[in-house]
Amino acid sequence: MKAFERVIGYEDEKSELKKICDILRDTGKYQKLGVTTPRGVLLHGAPGVGKTLMATCVVEESGRKVYTCRKAKSSKDFINEISSIFAEAKNNTPSIVFLDDMDKFANEDSSHKNADEFVTLQACIDDVKNYEVFVLATANELDNLPESLLRAGRFDKVMHIFEPDFEDSFKVVEHYLKQKNCLNDIKFENFARLLVGHSCAEIETVINDAGVIAAFENKSAIGKEDLLEACMQMVFKAPKSSIPHAPDVLEKVAYHEAGHAVVAELLEAGNVTVVSVCRHCGEIGGITSFYRNANFDTDIIYKDNRVISLLAGRVAYEIKYGEIDVGASGDLRSAFHIVERGIENYCEDGFDTYYERPVEENSDSFRLRREIKIQSKLSSFYGQARKMLIKNREFLDKLAEALIEKHTLMSDDIQAIKATCTLVVDSGI
Repeated sequence: MKAFERVIGYEDEKSELKKICDILRDTGKYQKLGVTTPRGVLLHGAPGVGKTLMATCVVEESGRKVYTCRKAKSSKDFINEISSIFAEAKNNTPSIVFLDDMDKFANEDSSHKNADEFVTLQACIDDVKNYEVFVLATANELDNLPESLLRAGRFDKVMHIFEPDFEDSFKVVEHYLKQKNCLNDIKFENFARLLVGHSCAEIETVINDAGVIAAFENKSAIGKEDLLEACMQMVFKAPKSSIPHAPDVLEKVAYHEAGHAVVAELLEAGNVTVVSVCRHCGEIGGITSFYRNANFDTDIIYKDNRVISLLAGRVAYEIKYGEIDVGASGDLRSAFHIVERGIENYCEDGFDTYYERPVEENSDSFRLRREIKIQSKLSSFYGQARKMLIKNREFLDKLAEALIEKHTLMSDDIQAIKATCTLVVDSGI
């Protein structure tokens, strides 16, 4: 099915939708087996992941006439339009009614889901039940849609279209970069890891912005630095600072960020996608991005490593300057919340701090046990980060020096610096 070649990646989703297309094109062979053909499919997920593109491919490959419904009128007029579209589809079977951005049909919240638009929609879907009218819909959010609309019999298949994982991110990056005039210094894998979790539309925009940056600077081709700058601006909302840091400030920021990166790299090679200084991204002007692990919420070792890496920025500053890093408050909050969630939700340190009610309703002794466990675990992780950085001071100093000189480093840059150092990593850390 040629139309689906326009969808980059998403092989499992495309396979399922191709099956739907085959049913719509040749209902007879399924009916011979006594199979009831599906009446509707709903694709939902974050904006920009390709839901509408996938739906358009289904329409093209089905060979059916399509009647598209998008809200562009007042509620009363739109309700009449919904009824009119379904009536026309019913009179011109086999057909498809395409409900694009169905969750935008009414301005209801999760407590008020019975909007007239949705009531009308349900009635129209039921009215074409015995006709060859297939209902195809997209939505960003399902929370505000009535469950009665989403049930089997109205939408027999509800598919969640997620943001690209690493493999799909690589395919999308490769696809769009090959359409541009690029230098050979761009490693697709580095940028695919950096852009995991971002929609296809965002990836396309980042790559196009890299071209804009290169063209503005009168370059003949897009290079690694252009693409990296586009990522920093759009993904991290951290453009270059036009006002240079004073040398002493730059060094302090560099050591803080190098602390994050060194410990993360020692715990898991390649875990840092980018580390940068001289950025408009907060008071300290630096950023370290960790690879987005799909198993973050279930992988305890990964979560522990993330906490140790978060604390390492403050540790590095303390080792270098012998004083408290007042710019580490955001890291401390993030580390605290990760540890708190592990202790309370996953009972990582026993069941005596598990609760089914708000913390304020529990006893003083419960809250005290909880706080002691959180503080104890954070202190242990802080000690591990300190031990690792002291034993690998050479790596810390070299990475900080590189940041002072180049301002932004990617995974391969960190790996190259690491290769020049004698590393000490204790087993069990």
